Amino acid sequence: MLEETVALSLLKVTLAAALGLLGVRVSNRAAASVRHAILAVTFAAFAAIPIVASIAPRHVVMLAHDSWLGLDPSPNAAPGLGKAAAPAGPDQISSGPKRSTLIVAIWAIGTTLCLLPPFGALLQTRRLRRGRRAMPRAGCMARARLSGRRRSVRVLCHAEVSGPMTCGVLRPIILLPEDARSWSREDLDRALTHEVAHVARADVLVHAFARCLCAVYWFHPLVWICWRRLRQEAERACDDVVVETLDEPVAYAEQLLALARRQQFQPLSPSVTTMAGGGELAARIHAILDGDQPRQRLGGRRAVALAAMLIAAVAGLAPLMPVRAAAGPALALSFVSASVRRSPANQPLSMETQPDGRVLITGASLNRLLRLAHGVQDHATVDAPAWASTDRFDITAMAAAGSSPADLLAMLRTLLAKQFALRAEHKVQERWVLVLKRRELHGQLRPSSGCGSPALSTISPSHPSERSGPARPPCGFRVGPGRLEGTGVSFGALAATLSTQLGRPVVVDEPVFERFDLLVSWNAAAADPVAALIDALDRQLGLTATSERRGVPVLVIRSIRPPA
Repeated sequence: MLEETVALSLLKVTLAAALGLLGVRVSNRAAASVRHAILAVTFAAFAAIPIVASIAPRHVVMLAHDSWLGLDPSPNAAPGLGKAAAPAGPDQISSGPKRSTLIVAIWAIGTTLCLLPPFGALLQTRRLRRGRRAMPRAGCMARARLSGRRRSVRVLCHAEVSGPMTCGVLRPIILLPEDARSWSREDLDRALTHEVAHVARADVLVHAFARCLCAVYWFHPLVWICWRRLRQEAERACDDVVVETLDEPVAYAEQLLALARRQQFQPLSPSVTTMAGGGELAARIHAILDGDQPRQRLGGRRAVALAAMLIAAVAGLAPLMPVRAAAGPALALSFVSASVRRSPANQPLSMETQPDGRVLITGASLNRLLRLAHGVQDHATVDAPAWASTDRFDITAMAAAGSSPADLLAMLRTLLAKQFALRAEHKVQERWVLVLKRRELHGQLRPSSGCGSPALSTISPSHPSERSGPARPPCGFRVGPGRLEGTGVSFGALAATLSTQLGRPVVVDEPVFERFDLLVSWNAAAADPVAALIDALDRQLGLTATSERRGVPVLVIRSIRPPA
């Protein structure tokens, strides 16, 4: 389950990152402030997607007709068809840490390592604040640039700073090198205009937030690409402010080159924005000297449009929950011969195959036949008429020699469609699902030691069939009042059987082994037999039950009639 959740989150983040980078590509001739805002919105989507996905109603998307919850009509997943599956040996039992635990551990280690640089930047900022000296003249110039805005900034100088930089997430400060006191008024004005633009745009706060998200998604290359472009576009946006305000592109480009030569040995921190940093200095200078480059700032209309993009992206991606639909027949296979007739009164349920290819089913309701043929759980047939649950039918059919279990299910689907004039389709509906998770391994749940010839269904009749000589128990389940015994069964088959007993869809997470034997008993005469069964599963099999909303494959009946 954790692996599926991680994969689904990665898919959504990948789509969000791809959309953000595509938006940046399309806006290549727009102002840098627009591209920076698109990337900031993309990072906001990275943070919002998992939060919204956990609280918003899910929108189920069917990806393909494929197996679901282990109810796969393949030879290895249906022990009730054809030959019995080979039992799982002790070496197939999971040992050591669970894969989900390893995934969480690796992610936590990577996140911790990626958070060390931002944490170091905070310590660096505190140290720079303590060793600073005030510059009253520069402070007055910076406040003049920020007039009319709700942000304030202090301008300080420090001996360890080789170029202008802005730092401080909540209380931003502009740090200048010690020799900035001797700079010309023009050089100082250009540097302060650039750094004040960072303060006005709250770039340090935005970048610190984005850097923390990079630590969370440290394994995703597109997230790091978005981070790199975010820093580049922030510098170019502030360059545009300098050029638009002072109209000195050549002098500003020369100043950037001079600062870059001074800062090439300056250690950069992810949370510190430097005037000549951010990478791609050649591209920045080219844009500064390009007279046709758009330099307008992000206006109210663009901000509203980008906010709408964020809402649409999160609302569209976060609730998506792809699930695989129940398997459908690839080819319209048919029995060599088959007959369907109503069962005599009190006919017991029996489903079996014989070595010569005969399939014998007695006392089965149409709903049970549909669930078996289409691989859906109990209570997963929609819009079926009442007689589909009450009337019982017998089927006698002959399959071609060597037919596989998947072939037999396909033949059964073809027979039901023909005899009952059935028109149906697979859909996915979100329902409350009972999820069984392994708490510990008990003796009542053990690798299969082998079984005899299987019946057609993994649910065998409660009465034993006649056998000559010693024989192993047949593969499948034997269900009686307050007792469930299984031999050579799968976790998917267990989920289907429990669905019938509990009256709701069931999922078993983190299977222990492929095939197993089990025995569980409970008080069927209890006031709440369902609760008694759930308690028995916990105590006797080590399977704890929780309720979750998940997409459930269902079979929707469009039209059907009783056989003639």
